Amino acid sequence: MKYQGLNLTNLKNINRAKIVRLLNDRGNLSRKDIAAALNLTPAAVTQICSELLSEGVLVEKGEVREERRAGRRKINIGINENYGMILAVDFLPGTVTLTLCSVSGEVVRSEALSGAVPFDDPDKAVQGAASHARKLFENYAGKSRLIGVGVTVPGTVDRETGVCEPLDGLWNREVDLGRIFSREFSVPLIFRERNVALTDAEVLFGAGKNSEILLILYVGTYVSSALVVQQKVSSNGLFQFGDIGRLSVDTGAGTRELLTDYAARVFGQEDLCRGEFRDILVEKVGNYLCVCRPDRIVLTGPAFAAAEHVAAFEQALKEKNPSLCEVEVAHSEIEDKEKYIGAFAAAFRRTLLAE
Repeated sequence: MKYQGLNLTNLKNINRAKIVRLLNDRGNLSRKDIAAALNLTPAAVTQICSELLSEGVLVEKGEVREERRAGRRKINIGINENYGMILAVDFLPGTVTLTLCSVSGEVVRSEALSGAVPFDDPDKAVQGAASHARKLFENYAGKSRLIGVGVTVPGTVDRETGVCEPLDGLWNREVDLGRIFSREFSVPLIFRERNVALTDAEVLFGAGKNSEILLILYVGTYVSSALVVQQKVSSNGLFQFGDIGRLSVDTGAGTRELLTDYAARVFGQEDLCRGEFRDILVEKVGNYLCVCRPDRIVLTGPAFAAAEHVAAFEQALKEKNPSLCEVEVAHSEIEDKEKYIGAFAAAFRRTLLAE
């Protein structure tokens, strides 16, 4: 089939997502400022914003204050915090976290189900979580409507059907999350792998908002990385394309193992930001960055919990690789929200950005 290019509808949807994303990043702006920031015509911005205003996604925020003004007055517009609510459901071994959020990401109510959900019976476990999530919305949403439910799992899940593969410590067979959650909700259901969703959240709401090329590196009981180019995450499921954690390393006596397995083996036994593991990690990250040069590296995970750990890793990386001295190294801005922000980001992208 021949490539026929973008049609007008697709182009309009892309521009719509750009406008909502811009307002999410910068806050309230006038139509003129939006057009200038996105290099769109004022007419196109006016048309798309009018549709978003009529749908209730956006709302007028008042006139722009200017000392000298001539001609038509400038009105700021922004995301309507009362547009609806998003339910974030995060499955982990031993617990499920349910979080009700406004579209701005403000937490209305969060509850953790620990021990109350029988994980030895997967269908019953998921049904219990879905029912509890529905009751959470009914009890705390007031008159607000639900616009989407985001569900994240620490494994591989089919994004279309919600069918999840067996997961160690969670359930021992395939589970149809989509079928079970659709019994409780008639709104869009969005299913994502937890790693991918958290990466997306960093791009939408964290340190990656204003980066053209971004590397996100997680180090803890495992090692994982994601490359983000123009706010698009390269991924094929549980692991990101070019995942540094999947690189093979020499761990002595001629033995080799994946870097992520090495981290799991030594985690808690040594400081991952110092010593042999740190040296290996610096080498692998440096080699990776010689191929793909980001403008920012975001560090996250238990190994970088303290500011001095981030500083120590940055110093070692740049001493080993002087060509990286201009690359900004930052700590994750969403790490304290990881129990809900990934699932929220997945639903936000689908329902508000239509991506």
